[in-house]
Amino acid sequence: MGGWQHIVGPIAEIGKWTHVAGTYDGRKMVLYLKGIEVGQKPAKGKINIIEDPVGIGNIVDAGGGGKKEYWSGHIDEVRIWNRGLSEREVKEQMDFEAEDILSVQPQGKLTTTWSVLKCLDRWTNLMPSAQF
Repeated sequence: MGGWQHIVGPIAEIGKWTHVAGTYDGRKMVLYLKGIEVGQKPAKGKINIIEDPVGIGNIVDAGGGGKKEYWSGHIDEVRIWNRGLSEREVKEQMDFEAEDILSVQPQGKLTTTWSVLKCLDRWTNLMPSAQF
């Protein structure tokens, strides 16, 4: 599968947690929001393996011309499989509780608290009049 491919779907509600998943099975790409298919695109072939690291939440030089795009929000609980998931599997993963797979609960831990503080600091600098 050569070149950049994308699917356009509906805009997720701002300020609300939304489960987003994308799959590719060698025949089509599918986009899911909250476990429901919201778009698909025929695509054939293997995913190209490149030396670049995986980037989640940013695209650098998307489509050429030096264009840079960044996700504006929080990304949590990222998972990558070596195969395309079915709609049923996407829904199962959406409903899967983190405590079912984590050996340590993140609530109240130093790194979790630090992450929250950094995010709040970032948002208060971007939007000084916002109330938190």
